[in-house]
Formats: sequence, structure tokens, C-alpha cells
Amino acid sequence: MPGGRHHGREKRAPEASRRSAVTHRQPPVGPRRHEPGGEPLSFGVLRGDAGPTIAAHVPTVAEVLGLDVFREAEAEVVAGQRNLGGRVRWVHIAEMLNVAHLLKGGELLLTTGMGLRGEDPHRQAEYVAELKRAGVAGVVIELGPTLPQVPASVVEAAETEGLPLIVLHRETLYVEITEQVHASIINRQYQLLERADEITHTFTELLIHGVTRGHIVHKLAGLVDNPVVLEDGAHQIIEFAPQSAATASLVEGWHAHSRQAHTSVPGDGLKVRIEQTDPVCAWLPITVRAQPWGRLHMLAINKPLDDLDRLALDRTAAVINLSLLTDQAVVHWSEQARGVLIFDLLKGNYMSGDDVLRRARAAGVDLEALRLAAVVVDLLGLADHMDERGLSELERQQAYGHIAAWVRAALERGHCRGVVAFDGDRVMALVGVKPKDVLKDVLTQVGEQAASRIAERMAGVRVIVGVSQEAAPEAAHRAFKEAREAAQRGRYLTIGSSVHHYGDFGFEDLVLRMTDGPDIARFVEGELGPILEHDARSPVPLLSTLRAYLRSRNVQAAARALNIERRSLYHRLGRITDLLGHGLDDSDDRMRLWLALRSLDILAARPGVSGLGRAAKTAALGEAGKPGAAAE
Repeated sequence: MPGGRHHGREKRAPEASRRSAVTHRQPPVGPRRHEPGGEPLSFGVLRGDAGPTIAAHVPTVAEVLGLDVFREAEAEVVAGQRNLGGRVRWVHIAEMLNVAHLLKGGELLLTTGMGLRGEDPHRQAEYVAELKRAGVAGVVIELGPTLPQVPASVVEAAETEGLPLIVLHRETLYVEITEQVHASIINRQYQLLERADEITHTFTELLIHGVTRGHIVHKLAGLVDNPVVLEDGAHQIIEFAPQSAATASLVEGWHAHSRQAHTSVPGDGLKVRIEQTDPVCAWLPITVRAQPWGRLHMLAINKPLDDLDRLALDRTAAVINLSLLTDQAVVHWSEQARGVLIFDLLKGNYMSGDDVLRRARAAGVDLEALRLAAVVVDLLGLADHMDERGLSELERQQAYGHIAAWVRAALERGHCRGVVAFDGDRVMALVGVKPKDVLKDVLTQVGEQAASRIAERMAGVRVIVGVSQEAAPEAAHRAFKEAREAAQRGRYLTIGSSVHHYGDFGFEDLVLRMTDGPDIARFVEGELGPILEHDARSPVPLLSTLRAYLRSRNVQAAARALNIERRSLYHRLGRITDLLGHGLDDSDDRMRLWLALRSLDILAARPGVSGLGRAAKTAALGEAGKPGAAAE
């Protein structure tokens, strides 16, 4: 390159030289409506076989050629026009032919063609092929004394390779080319960073103001004008936007799309991935404390995705990650506060009623003006359940979290509030019930729902729920003692409800205290022996008939409960009086029979059904699964 030739710009090559250099005539450089194949050219978007993909936020060759410096140099494309959408990452100046190994791709190569002069056509064509393999965006040759015209072999090779080849008909300062191109690149990058900061600020503001993740997803979809989907680790859609007819088919077929490709590559970390699916999808994994949580997807349906979209996706994923961490932190501190409160109540550490309510409020549970009771959920066999499945410590903690969540869900369904925490393998809860509700009925329903959910999810775990009597806040310690005692007594009752109220354990408590001796078993045999012997031999049991009649003291109600006609009931009652040797009209007789039935239930519910005669065991076990066998 002659030393002084770049200090002026007015010197022009002879007309004949300028024209003879163009062996393949092309339209003047500038925006064009269509590419040679008729496909519309969309500047700023790269198109591949799979449709639109992410485009780097740097100018295309065509956009660079629109700069003033190239217009003044009378730039002309002589080959490779179909790839003017390639991106220019940098400008490189080189005269030697052996330059490809120094390039990284995306360069716009400037040269006067000094290295091409005198080379054989084969080497000239190889030079072009090497540049193409190196990923060069385009080659600019300034025509002049060094190279009056571009060799035909170079033009043909460039057209074959699809490498944009541009000639400058006017002498130009290369420093001005590099300044303008690099300024264009840097300005775009700066604009991109500014926009990224705006996006980050926007979503951070949303997070600070406590908006939902659904609101964040809707905001991103509006910003990029394309559908956005947030899914969990099981590919289930959590949020998507916009919620329109256009996205309905996408949502319906989401599993097929989500499970197609979308594979994390080791070492990629939290980078945006691009899947050449239909539609093209940009996505990012969402993790919480290094644990996979889900994915955030952006789909190129309304318009191709560009680098700004990718940055918006990246920033939004970061905000969602932060929101999840914030949620976890809030949950962690709240759970810790609840656990400490329950611990203090169990230990009997002195607290006034106001202290209990204040600390419950600080833990996120307002118990003010509610009727309080303690609830204990015993989980018999939980440790064995976890051991059999070989759960890690993390998995065990997650299981405890699930159980506590199921108890809270049951409280919510019962319109209750509760401070819930674990104490070993049992759940402890200080529960508040609305003043107008019947406390016993509500907590029975809550306990049964929680027990059913836990037993359903954790095979082999026996769930026993103990409920205290109503207590003032300052008496919460006593309430927990009652609930634990109710659950302990409930261990001996295997029939009926899983929920046991301390207030119900008057007679039952007396019987349980006497079950180690023979007295209760003798009492049951003495009162019910003839009926038990009958039921052991007969296909028509009478024990359930006696129970139904004593419960209702009304023939019509008892017949309805047994689903038999009244005359059949009268016949059975007559048979019962014959077996017992006395009628059922005397109140003392009825009381003894009812106490015997309740004692039979308690004895039969104890493990092993010990202490009963053979007939009593058979009858009691036979009644265990029937309506009416449960504790009244």
C-alpha cells in the first residue's frame, strides 16, 4: 500500500479501469427490496433453514455499505450479494494472502489487492475460499494503481463461495472506514447496553413492588412482541403471555414443543439457548440455589428474535430467579420464627397471651380474635418410609416441607389460620378458628383432610391427629399437652376417624387405663357374650342392630340406618332380648349395653385385639369396617 495514497480522497481511477474491474455487474449498493431469489431481505435478521434466529446486535454488511464513507468511495458489490446480511464484528486491514489464520470471523477485510497482483488464478481463488472458511463477513478492495481491476478468478470464487466482494472506485482513507464502521458497532453495543439497563430497571421495579411472576411474564411478552412461557421442571406451564387465540394452539401442544430439544449443555451455565424448532425458541433455565426449578421460553411467532430480545430474556430470568430466592428467604425466616414459637410453647417458656399473638403475627399468622386450639399430627412409620426409599438428607427435608404444606392447605380449606412447625416426626400447629364456627367440627374436617392427603402420598405412614380443647393464647402450652395426649390415646384406636379430640376421652380414657387387666374384657363378655356368640355363627349379625337401636332409641330411625324394614327390625330386637335374657326398656340395661359396646370398640382397636374372647374378637373385627363401628 503506497504510503501517501490514503491522505487524499479526490483521486479517481481512469474511467476505463473502473468499468473493466467489474466482471459481474450488480445493482448499486443500498437497501434492496428483494434478494436474488425473491426472498425479502430483512436487515438485522439472519435467516436459516429453520427460520429466524438470534441476530448479533452489530451491523450487517449491507448496513455498513450505507455509511457515508462507502457512498463517497463509490462502493460497488461485484460478488456474494446474497450474503450481505452477514454481520460485521470488526474491520481488519491486510495485504498478504496468508491472513486467514489470524481472523476470528465477522471481519470486514480491507485491502488494495497488493497480494493478489501477479498470483496465479488458482491461488487467488484459494485465497477467497480461505477467507470464507475463516468466517469473514466481506472483502473490500480499493481499486487503483496497485490493482486497477479485480481478477476474474477472485470475482468468480467470491460468487461461488457466497463471500460479499466490494470494490471502491474512489481513493479513500482506510482510517475513516475503520472509524465509521467501528463507531457504528460500538454505538449499537452501547445502545444495547442502555436498553438492557432499562429492561433490568423495569423488571427490578416490578419485583420491588411485589408483582407476581405472571405480571413479569406479561411485561416481557409485551416488550418483545412475542409469546413468553414460564414452565416448571416437569414442563408444566406456570404462566404464559399473551393469553390470546393466537397462542392457544401453542399452549395446547406445549409438551411436544418443550420436550423437543431444549437440552442443557454442560458448561453453558445460565446462557440463553436457541432451539431451531418451529417456531424458533430462545430459552433459559431457571435455577434456585443450584437446583433446577424450570425454564423461561420466548418464541419467534410475531417477529424474528434479535439480540435485544435475548438480553430481555436474560434479564427477566435473572429477576425471576431473584423473586424465587426472595420467596424462599421469606418462607425460610417465617418458618424459623414459627418453629421457635412452637418450641417455646411446647417447653412451657412463659409468654403472655399478647406475646403469643404478637409472635404469631411476626411469623406471618394473625390469630387475633380467633378461637384457638392445638393440633398434633403424629406420623407413625415416617422414618421407615424414608429409609426404605433411601432418601437423602435434602430429600428428607423436602418431604417434611411437603407434609407441612399439606397441613397448611387443609387449614386454608377449613378457613383456619395456623402456626405450623415440625417437632421430630410430628407436626405441631396452633390453630385459629373463626368465632362463629364450631371448633370441634372444623378441626375434625381439617384433621381428616390432612391425614388423608399425607396417607395418600406416603404409603405405609399411619397418621393420627390429636386435637386439644379450646384454649386462650396464654394457655397454649396446656393445649399442646392435651393434643399430644389425644394423639397418644389415638394410637390404640385403629377404627373410626384419624382425628381424636381430647374432650372425647372421658370414658375412653378410663377404659384404656384398665385394658391391661381382665376386668374390661370380662365386662364386655358378660354383657354382650350371647350376641357375640350368635354373630360368630350366624350370617345375620345382631351386634350392629343393637348398636343402631341404642344410638337412636327410635325404631324407624334404626331401621333406616340398617336399611331394613321395621318388621325385620322388630324381629331382630326380639331375638336380641331372647339372647340377653332381658328387654331394652330399662335405662340401666341400655346404659350397660352401650358401655359394653364402646368398650368393645376400644379393645378391638388396640393392636392385637388382646384381652377378648374368641367370639368377641371375631365380632369386633367384623364390625370394624362397617358403618356404625366407629366411635360415636
